[in-house]
Amino acid sequence: MTALAAGSNAELLAAQARQFDVPTVAVADADAAVALRDTLPRGVDVIDGADAAVTVASAGADVVPVTTGSRTLKDAINEALRDWVANVEDTHYIIGSVVGPAPYPRIVRDFQSVIGIEMEAQGRERFGGDPDAVVACVGGGSNAIGIFSDFIDDGEVELIGVEAAGKGLDGTEHGATILRGSPGILHGSQTLVLQNQEGQVSDSWSVSAGLDYPGVGPEHAHLKQTGRAQYVAIEDGEALDAFSTLARSEGIVAAFESSHAVAHALKLAAAAEKETVILVNLSGRGDKDVDTAARWFGLVTAEEVAEAELVRAREGEQIVLTTYGRSSGFCVDPIEKKPLNHFLPGTPVLSFGTAGCNLGCRFCQNWDISKSREMDTLADAASPEAIAQAAQRLGCASVAFTYNDPVVFMEYAIDVADACRQRGIRTVAVTAGYVCDSPRREFFAHMDAANVDLKAFSESFYARTCSGHLRPVLDTLEYLRHETDVWFEITTLLIPGLNDSDEEIDRMTSWIVERLGRDVPIHFTAFHPDYKLRDRPPTPAATLSRARSIAIANGVRFAYTGNVHDRDGASTYCGGCGDLVIERDWYQLGRYILTDDGRCRSCDTPLPGVFAGPPGEQGPCRQPIRLQPRGV
Repeated sequence: MTALAAGSNAELLAAQARQFDVPTVAVADADAAVALRDTLPRGVDVIDGADAAVTVASAGADVVPVTTGSRTLKDAINEALRDWVANVEDTHYIIGSVVGPAPYPRIVRDFQSVIGIEMEAQGRERFGGDPDAVVACVGGGSNAIGIFSDFIDDGEVELIGVEAAGKGLDGTEHGATILRGSPGILHGSQTLVLQNQEGQVSDSWSVSAGLDYPGVGPEHAHLKQTGRAQYVAIEDGEALDAFSTLARSEGIVAAFESSHAVAHALKLAAAAEKETVILVNLSGRGDKDVDTAARWFGLVTAEEVAEAELVRAREGEQIVLTTYGRSSGFCVDPIEKKPLNHFLPGTPVLSFGTAGCNLGCRFCQNWDISKSREMDTLADAASPEAIAQAAQRLGCASVAFTYNDPVVFMEYAIDVADACRQRGIRTVAVTAGYVCDSPRREFFAHMDAANVDLKAFSESFYARTCSGHLRPVLDTLEYLRHETDVWFEITTLLIPGLNDSDEEIDRMTSWIVERLGRDVPIHFTAFHPDYKLRDRPPTPAATLSRARSIAIANGVRFAYTGNVHDRDGASTYCGGCGDLVIERDWYQLGRYILTDDGRCRSCDTPLPGVFAGPPGEQGPCRQPIRLQPRGV
């Protein structure tokens, strides 16, 4: 029986218990509780501790949520102690902090003391002596007492514990037990406790799940009382700034708990002499905190996190796609609108999407669909077979998964693709390509064509503007080119001042030629202010023409402009003789001098792509479709 907060001790316990076939139960902080309802075997609800709870469950533990009190770590410990007391004959209690009844605070302190022992030895080897100050975060206190323990008898080393000031010490939303607490009894030990005048334990608060405990290990209370250690408090904003600073300067994504200590150490360093050695103890990784950090820094909103939860849920013992069979609407489009210029030109395509997305692009042009939380926006319901039948009835040569990324509704898209393939209808994925290797292989095995949205050619753009990363997209492009027969084209939406510099376009198109070849078409399209990026002007047509020229100069044979009226930039020219082989005016085809198998009639050079007979006659017509009658 263990109480679960940050989770590392519970993870270790569960893994060790499994080796001896010992049943393990982790009582989870339920503030760590909604993201896990789809993952854990017993329907645990966990928010902040999701990573830890998943790991504990994977290690073989049953994880049960706390439903009493404020449902934080304090209440998880309450439940663990109640179970232990009621089942002492066959239950052992353990918690990863120096709180609770004796002898557990001392046991955990001694286990954690290896940190201080090792750091003292390493410090003397590296710096020739002990540090001037040791700084560590304090919630329950195990992290700090572990690093302090070997330095306590050395009065020359300053010991500094950093508590959570939360939203300010003048209010009630903080976790500064030592600075704002008073003597009391909590979980079987006398210590400092946040409590009201009647002695009732008060709620605590911190942006970090491990620092919101309303008590502290009794040894910390003693160190405070004797003056051997000093304790300070850091507010949420200061901790998050330190989180960012450490990540940017050292590449370390620290836990929010540790970030409090880092924040105070930065203050100390600013006022210290150059030779001063400050030792900061990091209590763990920040994996569990990245969603909160993304919301804090404006990379993603709480609403967007909630939207992500809309798409999948638990039914029985399975994770299911809640949008399966439900669409945000169907429409017959020209294939050039996807945009695909080398795939069955002029033919109609049945387009549809669902809700949800795996990126958080601030400029999303389909945000009312991809970001929708309202299930009633999923206006049309249809089985995979019904979609295939409709495409055939409407004379569509293909079905496109678009409006939101089909990777999000992968199971539905694959089933539709299989149903279409049985009727000779091809399928198109309009995707950002942001997907891991295994699902990437499974998904594209069912696709005939794709347009991949390469949003920029910089990691910073993906991180700040899309809440994602560039590398997985590049991996997808290389996978499509070198390991599949899927025909694909690339689209880049050029946003003034963000991803439209000559240098970035040069690097991107050079990479395309080097890694994908000269024949992969690329579309440069115009941005218009929308969603959360309304402070940028629309993309000038001249920017698109400039990007096209750079691409062609770098060896790209087929570079296009889009979202603007540009006949030359939208048309296709033969890679052999340079003749105009497909004329496009918006989505209307004009001159067309390709054979049925896609060869130039002037020089017989094959045009890369997929061609099957004469061009279609869809033109620019866009026709919304309902597969089900209203009310069905």
